[in-house]
Amino acid sequence: MEIAGPFAAFANPASGAGFQTYLVPPPSAVGGMFRAIAWLKEGAIIRPTIVEVCRPLVLTNLTTNYRGPSRKGSLITKGQSQQMAQQVLQDVCYRLHGEVVPVGPRHPVHDPCHYLQDLFNRRLAKGQCAYVPHLGLSQFKATYFGPFRPETKKEPLNLLIHHFLVSMYDSPLYGAVKPVFATARVVDGALKYVD
Repeated sequence: MEIAGPFAAFANPASGAGFQTYLVPPPSAVGGMFRAIAWLKEGAIIRPTIVEVCRPLVLTNLTTNYRGPSRKGSLITKGQSQQMAQQVLQDVCYRLHGEVVPVGPRHPVHDPCHYLQDLFNRRLAKGQCAYVPHLGLSQFKATYFGPFRPETKKEPLNLLIHHFLVSMYDSPLYGAVKPVFATARVVDGALKYVD
């Protein structure tokens, strides 16, 4: 699917409270974008395989009212927000590729992979979703999500990303938090998540 929006922020856990963003979404963020369209509680998932960068990467500064756990202790006890400056991506567009894969024991009658793929394709074609996909932070809603548009082209971009979050959990469904990091390479505008 293709997804675009005015802002995106894909938190780099290695940045701590600095809230730095990756320039491309990690697989966990892309998986969330796919789940916004269609997902199953068990049997199959859509595993991200490739992301393509389709607009120049532009960083901008943004100040938000933050209410998360990294606030100062005094603000948390008072129930107050903390203003946080962060760098975010502006005017983004990505093409996301994925494959439906089975998870858990095989069902004796149904094929959840076919069902999930059909559900995803139907909803995407109609512009339907379980919830509006967002680009990292929940307030950064997509302004477009749907099939690839013919006018969208891949950016000729090459990047090396150190300490890239390749996996957040030890299992694709209902797993425990166990982050895995690696070096990632964007080659000619595309990042392959799986070989």
